[in-house]
Amino acid sequence: MKRSTVFWAACLLLGATLTGCGKKDEVKVIVCDTDHAVAIDPAASGIFTQLTLEQAPLVVKNHVEIPGDGSLYLSDNVRPYRYSLADGRQEMAYGQRGRAKNEYVKIWDYWLDGADLCLYDIDGGKVLRYAPDGTVLAVKEILGGSVGFQQLCRLDPEHWVGKSNYHGVPGETPELTLFDNELQDLQPIGEEKLRSGMVTGYHFCAGAEGVFYCGPLSDRIWRVAGTERHLQYRVRFSDGALNPENYPDEYQQLADISAKLESQSFSFNITGLSVSGPYLGFSYSSSRKGSMYALYDTEKAGTYCFDIDLPESWQLVSGKLSGDRIYFVAFSDEGGVSVWSARTADLIALGA
Repeated sequence: MKRSTVFWAACLLLGATLTGCGKKDEVKVIVCDTDHAVAIDPAASGIFTQLTLEQAPLVVKNHVEIPGDGSLYLSDNVRPYRYSLADGRQEMAYGQRGRAKNEYVKIWDYWLDGADLCLYDIDGGKVLRYAPDGTVLAVKEILGGSVGFQQLCRLDPEHWVGKSNYHGVPGETPELTLFDNELQDLQPIGEEKLRSGMVTGYHFCAGAEGVFYCGPLSDRIWRVAGTERHLQYRVRFSDGALNPENYPDEYQQLADISAKLESQSFSFNITGLSVSGPYLGFSYSSSRKGSMYALYDTEKAGTYCFDIDLPESWQLVSGKLSGDRIYFVAFSDEGGVSVWSARTADLIALGA
């Protein structure tokens, strides 16, 4: 696989100034290109759209789902919600807390299975399935398999892939596990979880060819098909990556990260995978630039990198690839939840 190209450009202003804020509080997207700097007026270009979610929760928990049907899903400590990407309107608030069979005690996470939403009640020991209209379709009790999970992802009609739960499980537990429809674990998939207890975020997603995942602190993307895994892609960053095979154990790798932070530029910790067409989208960490977002072109083996520069009061919740667009979702306890999006091809063209 040939070395990827990383594009850096100058500050691209999204044209959105937050209410009551001056220039320092403008939202920016940094598109990267080491050879030149280009300033673009997004209001004139018309590339980006901005959307503010109505009745947004005060706290955004877990991940964001954008399945490509015009909806956006997120959750707080109370329940999951569905919003319209057309106007930001809240379309559904799923379930309610309680001790009844069709209620939940504590949301651990949620995920989508087709049009249905599944919610994992970790304290109640069950998974609830909801129809799009909020009706409870099924309640599945967790019968105490040897491995817990945080979130599930549909592999095929008979199987799920789940990220292993970090809490109260042995150090030998793998990062991912194969589950059946009864939510019982069948076999481990991939490397062991980080023994230091470091949680690396959501690093797997479903695609047309199976489930894709990235090992912790790795630059390698694997594909799960059936009960086997295959090395599918290796993401190349211009500033280099920390390769797990170069270290005898996880602790040596973490120590090297710490030692190199001040003296060397490198990228690591791919999380939040999403896939659409020839592109993989993901977040990653850069030792020099902090939290970044990237698109990996699987056909051209090219990596296009972006930095989201938000005001101090805002936090980037997720970057998500869906259909032919990329979405950046940010949260502020003052401004709620906003979504900025652009066509993937247009965003990549800015750095060409």
